[in-house]
Amino acid sequence: MRLAGLPAVFALAPMALLSLCGLGSGCVRPPPCDGVACAAACPRDATVDAAGRCACGDGAIALLGACVPPPVADAYCGKAARPDPRGAGCAFRTCEAGEMLDVVTGSCTLRASLPHGGATSCPEGAAPVALAGHGSCALPEAVCPRGARPGAGGARCMAPPVCPPGALPEGDGCRPVVTSGGRSGRRVDLGAWATLALGIDGGAGAAALCQPLASRPDVFVGDRDTEVASPAVRVDIALLVPDEDISRVHAQVHAELLDRSSPSSPSSRGGAGPGDGPISGPPRALNAAAEALVSETVSSSVELLRGLGGEASSAAVELEVTCAIAP
Repeated sequence: MRLAGLPAVFALAPMALLSLCGLGSGCVRPPPCDGVACAAACPRDATVDAAGRCACGDGAIALLGACVPPPVADAYCGKAARPDPRGAGCAFRTCEAGEMLDVVTGSCTLRASLPHGGATSCPEGAAPVALAGHGSCALPEAVCPRGARPGAGGARCMAPPVCPPGALPEGDGCRPVVTSGGRSGRRVDLGAWATLALGIDGGAGAAALCQPLASRPDVFVGDRDTEVASPAVRVDIALLVPDEDISRVHAQVHAELLDRSSPSSPSSRGGAGPGDGPISGPPRALNAAAEALVSETVSSSVELLRGLGGEASSAAVELEVTCAIAP
């Protein structure tokens, strides 16, 4: 990850330093809040509740650490899902027995209306999915709502940990990305947010970024003239924060299609899978529909980053991540 301006903070203090004034003849005051000495804080439109945790105000929805209006949350989750009211990311819409959720339209489609009754024959490491009335194949992660992951054996999707506003899921826990400090009294760890929401620079993209892309293999490999055996999308993202005002953050995005047709190493999903092998051949330019999908996916995440409010820990962050797409 490449940072500009102030250094990004990666270790955040979960508790404020206590003042010892009044406990004896001496008076020890904590140093000015700066970086790791800062306590976790609430994002914009959130306050501390009776339990001492950050909570969103009336009408706002907790999503990716921010408290945002319902339209913003709906745009992030996509047509096929809705924001989880508990703050656990997104949840797919429910369909009746004999129906299959269409991830493109968000409607429930009768399995009998799909080719082969929706029982699409998919290669190993892929799962059937309904796309605009047609059957297709996608990675198991893409058949889960944004932010969720498939459980053991891919039997069901597991929601991420429920984190209070100002924190993002990290493994089985939560990591604060908003702390006290800065000119506005609230500082956003831009580097940590980018790592958790977008992915590690030079590595795999985060689920929240890659799932919307992987759920639309038809957009990336639908054209037989440009289809690749085991595609992946390389996404270059630059987050720019004028005056380090997080409400003004915007992203510059460039993406290319890669061919990784020879998986050679275990993937983060526990085995070799599409997009895990070395790149074979030059990167390919995306078609207009794929470019629009990548741009919309990044923009919906950046809108939540903007909703945190306050001062960014860095004026800019640049990263390059890769998202696998089912063949």
